[in-house]
Amino acid sequence: MSDELVTKSVLVQAVTDLRGEMAAMKTELRGEMAAMKTELRGEMVAMKTELRGEMVAMKTDLIREIGVATSHVANVMIEEVRRLVSVVEEKYQDLPPAHAKLREDFDAHAADLRLHHRAPAPLPKRARRPRPR
Repeated sequence: MSDELVTKSVLVQAVTDLRGEMAAMKTELRGEMAAMKTELRGEMVAMKTELRGEMVAMKTDLIREIGVATSHVANVMIEEVRRLVSVVEEKYQDLPPAHAKLREDFDAHAADLRLHHRAPAPLPKRARRPRPR
């Protein structure tokens, strides 16, 4: 604008034009924001799907790894039990023959009537009086 005096009608027209431009910008911005909102939602859904897939894969891997670790621990435990059983078997392998010899000696000793007298028959149990009710 030049040095001319601005009239009221020119100012009113300028304000009206600015309001129109601002309304158009407002509408344009709202449209862009709605488009961005839709785009962001789509991206979020895609990320959610991708993350779920990755989590399912991780779960499968973890289950497999836990199975492998559990199997390894079980095998180690079985080997340790085998080792302990073999130690006990080695330590007591002569026990059955020794037991048989002890049993023979015991039976021979028990059959020797010179050393043992027959025990008298047990006395009959004493009858009890019935309790009053």
